[in-house]
Amino acid sequence: MSGRRILFLVLGSLGTLVGLFVIAVGVSALIASSLADDGFLESNTQRLEGPRNALVSEDISADGPSWLFAEDRLTLKITAESADPDRSIFVGVAPLNSLATYLDGVGHDVVSEIDYPDFDVLYAPVRGSRRPAPPGNQDFWVASAEGRGAQVVEWDIDEGNFSVAILNSDGTRPVAVDASVGVRLSFLTPLGIGALVVGVIFLVAGIVLIVFGARRGRTPPPPSTAAPTAPPDQQRF
Repeated sequence: MSGRRILFLVLGSLGTLVGLFVIAVGVSALIASSLADDGFLESNTQRLEGPRNALVSEDISADGPSWLFAEDRLTLKITAESADPDRSIFVGVAPLNSLATYLDGVGHDVVSEIDYPDFDVLYAPVRGSRRPAPPGNQDFWVASAEGRGAQVVEWDIDEGNFSVAILNSDGTRPVAVDASVGVRLSFLTPLGIGALVVGVIFLVAGIVLIVFGARRGRTPPPPSTAAPTAPPDQQRF
């Protein structure tokens, strides 16, 4: 087998594998997009509760290419409802530094870990004795909702460090809510279609290279084994 044919086989095999992988990514993106509810992939609703004045998420650090944070491309959705139907709650997203200043000296519980699939929640308590000012009166929230019943916050994720906080509207303790989290990736469908196109191109190119590498070259005809013919003057009658 010539080196050229070996090269075709190697490149063809790599192209086929890459094509299959990219096609799988495209199919997964399209399936995820089709399963999204109103464009959002959401978790189940679970009880979150703490004995202090606020429930706070860990740091949400968003970093990546600028196109990822264009409007509506990456959206976070938080839905929360107080366990006490008569109680008004506040749900907000804020820059991490601003929220830390607001909660300085305020007892709160940081949701440090969520174990799936059982949704066991681990909290990191932060002690404090100060009662926070009503959260709805603060102006540092980048997205928020307040009231009785289900409160929904949708936030187009931006670059930087942010955190989610849930409090009773009057800042009192304890805090207990039924909450869910969702995310919408508006580029899932274009990503899936693009991945399928690229994957098919790689797959077809890989198959063609394998076919060329596996083809046998034309075998030259075997040398003739017939006995040589004697010159005319040496022929006998």
